[in-house]
Amino acid sequence: MFTTLARLKDNRMFILAMIVPSMIMLIFSLFNMTAPLDPERAASAFRLGVVNQDEGLTSPPIRISSRMLGGLGENLPFKINEFKTIDLARAALEVGEVAAVVVFPPEFSKNAIGDENFEIEIWNAQHLSV
Repeated sequence: MFTTLARLKDNRMFILAMIVPSMIMLIFSLFNMTAPLDPERAASAFRLGVVNQDEGLTSPPIRISSRMLGGLGENLPFKINEFKTIDLARAALEVGEVAAVVVFPPEFSKNAIGDENFEIEIWNAQHLSV
């Protein structure tokens, strides 16, 4: 048996037959590891949390934030989770249930229609990079 192994060790074709496939596998695995992330698959795994505190307008009765969220949910590939309170949204963000949270303030519709500036809060987890 030792003589057979010694003969294989001296045979250059055997050595090349072992090294070349290993090198090919290494090269292709490097290509696979450095390939760009599939954006569609990454976006479908993204979950956005929303806290909609918007009280809306009385005349006409409309909540601009609800309309925005409706259009957003239909046209984008990621999922939207709505939360009733800020505390629930913050807890979901901390445990990783959602990757980011958007908070619409109570006066959002009124300020968006009027001349006043408005702000929305956006929170994200530390691991999120967009």
